[in-house]
Amino acid sequence: MSRRPGPAPTSSLVVAAALAIATSFPPAVSVAGEDVERPRPELAPEAQALWDSPLADRAGAWLSDRLEALSPEDRPEWLLMFADILLGKQLGSQDGWFSRPTGGSRFGWEEVRAELDADGDGLIARREWPGSDNDFQAVDANADRLITAADFDWSEHALAGGPGVALYYLADGDANGKVTRAELLALFDRLDEGQLGFLTRDELKGLFEPGTMSRVMMAGGIKGQGPPPDPNGPSRSTLVRGLFTQEIGALWPGPDVGDPAPDFTLPAIDGDRDVTLSSYRERLGKPIVLIFGNFTCGPFRSQAGNVEKLYRRYRDRAGFLLVYVREAHPTDGWHMLDNHRQGYTLDQPTTFGERLKVAQQCRATLDLGLPMVVDAVDDPAGTLYSGMPARLYLIDQDGRVAFKSGRGPFGFKPRELEQALALLLATDRPESSDPGESTSPPAEEAGSLAEDGDQ
Repeated sequence: MSRRPGPAPTSSLVVAAALAIATSFPPAVSVAGEDVERPRPELAPEAQALWDSPLADRAGAWLSDRLEALSPEDRPEWLLMFADILLGKQLGSQDGWFSRPTGGSRFGWEEVRAELDADGDGLIARREWPGSDNDFQAVDANADRLITAADFDWSEHALAGGPGVALYYLADGDANGKVTRAELLALFDRLDEGQLGFLTRDELKGLFEPGTMSRVMMAGGIKGQGPPPDPNGPSRSTLVRGLFTQEIGALWPGPDVGDPAPDFTLPAIDGDRDVTLSSYRERLGKPIVLIFGNFTCGPFRSQAGNVEKLYRRYRDRAGFLLVYVREAHPTDGWHMLDNHRQGYTLDQPTTFGERLKVAQQCRATLDLGLPMVVDAVDDPAGTLYSGMPARLYLIDQDGRVAFKSGRGPFGFKPRELEQALALLLATDRPESSDPGESTSPPAEEAGSLAEDGDQ
C-alpha cells in the first residue's frame, strides 16, 4: 500500500519547525568557562505575540495533519509536543509525546514467560521462579502469588489518582514525598475541627471531595514568595519556550532498550570529585539504576519516598545514581500553583553554582540518601538520556539499557523499574548461587560514591 500523497517528509517538517523556533529567540551568546552565567533564552516580543495569536492555531493544525499522515516511527517526539502546544493543549497524559509509548523494557511478559514458564501453563508459579521471595513479590505486581501477563500492564500513568493518592497529598504536609507518623497525626488534628478526639463517618466520607481536599490542603496558607502563577495555566508562548529550553522535556528521545548506555562524567553533589558512569558501573560490577529529576518537578518530589525505598531495598545488589537536571517549573517559566503554595519557588539557575545549591537543597529537603551528581547548565547528560523533567533507566552489568521508563512525569514509575530490576537480578544470577541469597557484598562494602568516582 502506498503512502498517502501530500504531506511533507519528516525532514521538511523538522526544518520548518526549526526555522520558526530559530527566529523566536535572540542570537545565542557564546560563553567560555565552566561556572559562568549563561543567559536564559527568552522569546523575542514579536515571537511571543506570534505564538499566542490565532495564527499559532493554524500552524498547529497544519503540523498535526501532516504528522498524522506519517507512519508513527516517522513522527519525532518533539514535533508531536510542539504541534499540541500550538493547538492550545495543556500537556496532559494523552497530549504530545505522552500520546505514545516512550519507554521500554527487556523484560516483557512474552520474554519472561518463554524463559521461566517451565511447565508451559501460561503462568509462573513460585516454584518456577529462580530468585528470592522478595524478588518474586516485586514482579508479582497484583500480589496474586502468580506471575502472569496482568503483572506487566503498566498502562496507568504515574499521576493517576484514587483515595490512597488523595490521602497521601493531604498528609504530606512538607511535600517531600514521605508521609511520617507525625504528619498523619497532624492531618488528624486538622480534620478534627471540633477537637473532640475522633473523626466521623461523614467527615471521612467527604474528605476526598475536591472542595474539602482544597480547603484542607490550603489550611497551611501560601508559602511561596512573589506573584502567583496564572490561574488559567501557561500560555502557548511559555510552553514553546519551555519545550525548546528543555524544561518540559528533552528534545532528544534518549537511548533505546538494548543500546549501549551513553557515558558521561559529572561532578558529585558534594563537589569533591567527578563521577564517570562507566567507571562507577565497572567498579561496582552491578546493574545501575539511573534516576533523573529536579526540585520544582512536583511529581518527582511526590515519588521521592518511592525512590528512596527502592534504593534502600536494592543498594547491596545494584548501584544507584541520581542525576540532577534543569528545573521543570521555575518561577520564570511554567510556574505551578502547588510549588507556589508549598514554597518551592525559584528561578531557573543560570550557573552551575546556582544549580548545585538547588540540588543540595533538594537532597536535604527530600532526605535522599542515594548518590547524586549534578548535570551542567547546558544539560549534556539530561539531553543524552532525555532525562528532563524526570526519568528512570536500568543499565545492566554489560553497560546496556535494560529498562527505560516513559517520559516524566506520567511515565516516572519506580515500581515498574523495580520489577525490571528484580527480573534482571533473578535471571542473571550465577549458576552456583542460592536463589534466596544475594551474591553482592553488603552496601557498606560496595563502596560509596566518593570511592567510585573519578578524581
